[in-house]
Amino acid sequence: MKIGFGIRFKEAVAVSLVALTLVAVTTAVHLAQLTRVVVEEAGRQAQLVARQIFAQSSRSILRGSQRDPQELLRGDGELRGFLDASVGYSPHLLYVLIADR
Repeated sequence: MKIGFGIRFKEAVAVSLVALTLVAVTTAVHLAQLTRVVVEEAGRQAQLVARQIFAQSSRSILRGSQRDPQELLRGDGELRGFLDASVGYSPHLLYVLIADR
């Protein structure tokens, strides 16, 4: 006795597989686009913070032009507050470093 699957069952399986494949592909494309957007936004935030830190540190150095720049930056309360706020409130920013080239 031979038991076989009917044509309706085969069609149902084929339609289910096509639907599953379509959902999987569209989900993968959506996740890839979402990842790209999140990474680009994190890069834009980092660039904004870098420009703000540069501007604030430049103002600090210009205010005390006769003193050592490293000491000026270390003792500037406004710059310290901005650095702490940048790291504390940005979800993608882990740390901020001011370095001399």
